[in-house]
Amino acid sequence: MTNNNNDLGGFLSGISRGRIVRHIFCAIYGPNGVGKSVWASQAPNPVFIDFESGTEQLDVARLPKPETLGEFRNIISGLANQEHPFKTLVIDPLDYVESLIWQQVRSEDPMKPKSIELALGGYGKGYVRALEIWRGILSDLIRLVTKMHVVLIANCAIKRFDDPKLPSAYDRYILQLNSLAAAAVRQSVDALLFATFDEKVRELSKTTGKGIGDGTRVVFTEHRPAFDSKNRFGLPFEMALEWKAFASAIKQFYFGNSGSQQQQEGADGSKADPPHSQTEEAEVQ
Repeated sequence: MTNNNNDLGGFLSGISRGRIVRHIFCAIYGPNGVGKSVWASQAPNPVFIDFESGTEQLDVARLPKPETLGEFRNIISGLANQEHPFKTLVIDPLDYVESLIWQQVRSEDPMKPKSIELALGGYGKGYVRALEIWRGILSDLIRLVTKMHVVLIANCAIKRFDDPKLPSAYDRYILQLNSLAAAAVRQSVDALLFATFDEKVRELSKTTGKGIGDGTRVVFTEHRPAFDSKNRFGLPFEMALEWKAFASAIKQFYFGNSGSQQQQEGADGSKADPPHSQTEEAEVQ
């Protein structure tokens, strides 16, 4: 990022240009057993908030399991404000955070309702309040990304989708969160990845087929009718479910080939940014 607006006055002098290199903020979801936690464990020096004990077979660091929303947010604050050796925070799974949020919303209602649907008088008011809390948590995580990678792991659900552009409905994989929360998460992260097994259908007849696969895991990075995904890094549509491949593609997005950012005259007479620093490059390892 550069700032070459010294000839501009007032607030215009603060205009900056170029890509801003920062740590990775992503979410990954998919069916149980596909390897989401293993994928996240390959990130640089991770520490897990492991709500469902899904990392007990992995050699990773784990924070104490928070029992309340306050405890969870205190952990996020501590990671942001205290010195520590960890380079990646992994929250696994995200739908457990939602249960803490709903617990908090119910506790705020003097009537102490038993469900989020009845909270704060019902009619969706509980979900609206939960969304406010979600936005606060996501803002905290965005601030944390200035210091370390943040990986959100979520389970998936299959939902019937009525696409107004198409004549009939179809099933698709979605985040296993309330729709308001899922939309907030999708908007906040820089990459929403759908992990699954690489499976095909072999046609046996005009009406029957057989599913085949060898256990290979893949991750999809762009939206399709069957699942929701996105990324802001120009990633390949399909990638191996490996952190190294994911991080390398992001590094390529920011820095290109080695030496490609050496200062040189452009076609329009402008100069490219100076070579990136090792610190910037380390942020996306």
